[in-house]
Amino acid sequence: MLRRLYRSLPLSREFRQRIASRLPLRWKRQPQFRGFGTINELYLWRLDRGIDTVAPIQNYFSFLFPELETAREGTLWIHDRRGKEIARHEFELPRAGMHVFRVSDIADRALEFGTLMWH
Repeated sequence: MLRRLYRSLPLSREFRQRIASRLPLRWKRQPQFRGFGTINELYLWRLDRGIDTVAPIQNYFSFLFPELETAREGTLWIHDRRGKEIARHEFELPRAGMHVFRVSDIADRALEFGTLMWH
């Protein structure tokens, strides 16, 4: 109801943008998604026509927060084109380090493409 009222008011574009920039993100989401977080690291991968996806996972928090210990353990999930999990890979991410992951190391080349994410 508030959204409908807001959209019906004759407000300038600049004023609408200023209001939108001050609203919390959870209020901007549609009601059915307000209780959930977001996935920022969902990527497509391919293994066809000579293409092999490489994912360099970098610990950039070490540079943003140099006073903190940022070494972490991570998990990478690979899903096929239908969303079925086909592989899971555990890895160590050192402070100011990187873990380079090649999809062909653990996925079957016959699958051709899908999605991958890490945490």
